Amino acid sequence: MSISEIITYLKTHIGQTDITLYEAAPIELINKFETTFNVKLPDDIKEFYLFCNGFESDEDLFRIIPLDEMIEYKGRNDDHNIYIAEYLIYSNAWQLEVNDNSYRISNIDQTWILTRNFAEFLDRFLKNGLFKPNGLYDWSNEVSEKRTDKNQNQAITYKTPSDIYRQCFIFLAVSFAFLLFKLITGGSEISQNGFGYLLLLFFSFILILFGVSIYTTIAYKEWFKRNRYINISIFLFSLLIIGLVAYSIIVNGGIY
Repeated sequence: MSISEIITYLKTHIGQTDITLYEAAPIELINKFETTFNVKLPDDIKEFYLFCNGFESDEDLFRIIPLDEMIEYKGRNDDHNIYIAEYLIYSNAWQLEVNDNSYRISNIDQTWILTRNFAEFLDRFLKNGLFKPNGLYDWSNEVSEKRTDKNQNQAITYKTPSDIYRQCFIFLAVSFAFLLFKLITGGSEISQNGFGYLLLLFFSFILILFGVSIYTTIAYKEWFKRNRYINISIFLFSLLIIGLVAYSIIVNGGIY
């Protein structure tokens, strides 16, 4: 699908989507963008921004980022990356790299090229969203599975920090549901000591969060730059809980 077909689709089907289009970017803004980043905006991307200066979707607040926001973000963070799409207030983002007459789009937490075609990127989202089958995240997995480790001759799999945190909360929800089921059904050691098991589960979860917050800070520096307040908050909260538990054990000989 070409960028012209994407624009036609948005014009004719916008009422059937959860997308809000931003007002078209004036040519002066495009010129300012090109001057700020010292690049020439590719023709297809320029055509899209002349139609609309990005858009926002209700699905996880996914957005195609407006040009003026890209300029403002660079000025505020002294960041040379061009973030073209993001969701959940920059929980994760996709960057645009322009080289002469070519460009590529990739996820900022991944090392491989996702596409060299902006229309293909938009088409994926418009048809399948972020997390649905064949959506943007499935697409990233498809690309990663094609990459092989030359030393081990096996597929390389990658996860973003957002994926890691999401899996932590899924683990907590599943474990809590299992314990709740045991408490309701009764007749087991868990039902007799249910509160203690819940405390143990919660503390284990806090320890996992503590470790993940440290790991993502070290291993995903770009992600940490954009989400440092979230990561630092998780780190301090988990450290506080660990400190309180340690204090209770040392002073009182147990958790009270």
